[in-house]
Amino acid sequence: MIGIGIVIFTVGIISFLSSRSNRNWQKISGTITDMEQGGPLSDIPVYAPIVQYEVNKEKYSVTGSVYVSSKPKIGSAITIAVDPTNHKNAKVVQSETILAITWALLVLGPIISLIGIAFFKILT
Repeated sequence: MIGIGIVIFTVGIISFLSSRSNRNWQKISGTITDMEQGGPLSDIPVYAPIVQYEVNKEKYSVTGSVYVSSKPKIGSAITIAVDPTNHKNAKVVQSETILAITWALLVLGPIISLIGIAFFKILT
């Protein structure tokens, strides 16, 4: 149980860090042009959007860092954050649902580990 809590917390940390952007980055709209299939669990089909965006009439592309089980809709708009000093640096802004799941993992991981430690102490 302790290990499960550590894994859940680690997944939450990875999700949190990979979706963070600097507060100074500019939020703009991009268009989903394709998707990347894969992710850490290759047995489960998960997808990350590939987003094209434009800054000063120059086009760029970024792949989302969080994989989800639902296929992104090609052609739909999505918010991205762009580094104003280097427009090639961008991150897909995660939905409220993904952010809520990330925070839940960050909270539940340590709780599950603490429950595991408590059970271990009771049993020994």
